[in-house]
Amino acid sequence: MKNKKWSDREESLRNALKNMRKNVYLNQSQLAQKLDKPQSFVSKYESGERQLRILELERVCIAC
Repeated sequence: MKNKKWSDREESLRNALKNMRKNVYLNQSQLAQKLDKPQSFVSKYESGERQLRILELERVCIAC
């Protein structure tokens, strides 16, 4: 079995969040501004470099 940093479910969630952002025509910088975060915050969770806490996830969903 491959040793993956992210499970398939986690990767699916990251992809869904990225697609949700794109579907409302926001780039990473625009979403970050709505979240009062740096652009790197969005980049890092979309790339899998960091995980979102549940309340951060909620804020991302509301912002989109």
